[in-house]
Amino acid sequence: MKAHTTHLSTALVKNYGLRPGDTVALFSPNNIWYPVAMHATTRVAGVVSGASPAYNVEEMTYALQKANAKFLMTVPGSMDVAIAAAEKAGLRKDHVFMLEGTLEGYKNVQDLIEIGKYYGEEGQVPPYQIEEGKTNGELCGFLSFSSGTTGLPKAVCISTS
Repeated sequence: MKAHTTHLSTALVKNYGLRPGDTVALFSPNNIWYPVAMHATTRVAGVVSGASPAYNVEEMTYALQKANAKFLMTVPGSMDVAIAAAEKAGLRKDHVFMLEGTLEGYKNVQDLIEIGKYYGEEGQVPPYQIEEGKTNGELCGFLSFSSGTTGLPKAVCISTS
C-alpha cells in the first residue's frame, strides 16, 4: 500500500500537476484500488471527493463542479457517465483515469504507478508536511456530499485528523 500510494502520488504530482488542495473525485463502487487512490491523494494534501457510482451525468457534473475537481478516477462500468460529466464540468480528458481495467486513450492506476516508479527512490514526491502553526484539523482531506434529500447535495469538508 505504501509503495503504491507513493508511486501514484508521485505520478499525479510530477506528470499531471496535482497540487495541495486540488480535488480528486473517486467515482466508483468498492474497488481494491480505491484506497490506494484515496491515500495517494491525501498523502500530498489533495482532497478526496467520493461520488456515488449510481450518479447520472447531471449529478456527476454537479459533483465535479461543486468540488472544483481537477481529476476523476472511475471504473469501466462508469466511464460513459464519467467522460460525459468530465467534459461538461470542463475537466481535462488527460485527468480522467481508470481505477482498473483498460480503455484506449485513458490511463489506469496501474499505469500511473509504473510512471511513479520510473522516478526511482530519490525522485519520489515526499509526503505533505503541514505548515508550522497549523494542525491536521485545518486541512481538508475529504469532501463529502449529502444525499440531497431536501434539494441539491451539500458538500462538507472533513479534515485529515
